[in-house]
Amino acid sequence: MQDILGAGECCQGVLGEWLEHIAKYQAGEFVVGIKPFKSLYKVGAGAKKLITLPIQEFRQTGSVTTGLKKGASSFLHAVSLEVLQLGANITGLLDSQDDVEEGARDGGRHQPADIRQGLRQASIRLSSGMIAAAELIQVGGGPGASASPTDRAQDTLGRLRAVAGATAGATAGAIKCTLLGARNSLDPERFQNQRREL
Repeated sequence: MQDILGAGECCQGVLGEWLEHIAKYQAGEFVVGIKPFKSLYKVGAGAKKLITLPIQEFRQTGSVTTGLKKGASSFLHAVSLEVLQLGANITGLLDSQDDVEEGARDGGRHQPADIRQGLRQASIRLSSGMIAAAELIQVGGGPGASASPTDRAQDTLGRLRAVAGATAGATAGAIKCTLLGARNSLDPERFQNQRREL
């Protein structure tokens, strides 16, 4: 950076060099950190093993059978984990707002460690959702007998919407717990790493 005149040109030169360095050495890590790209990266890494492991096996032993088995296993494992995570993310969008806020506050500490815990948590979510729906049905205080049929119908429709929302939210939460439990059963190392980070 020779022949620089003034602080503006100096800052511009430093910034240009810094951005060039980021683009050259760090952009790939940044992109891989974005959720959809992270999933594609992991599936791509599994697909790479599907090709490279048989080649390595052939070079070492002259046979590709074991390498194909290991490569296919690695690829299917990566795809399975990402499909389970995608399903959990989608059902998490449908989960009730209270559960979403609770999950954000606790940083995912109550995530099921395995499929058994996932099913146990799913059962609890479904039960609490059904209890909430039953309470919505039983709650009085709507328009009385002297109210018009239109008012009573609107009250009934409002309750039905609330019951449907409570039931759908509980079901989505149960599915999410089950999928996370299945994913954590398939990849306990990832689960333990997430626990350590908290």
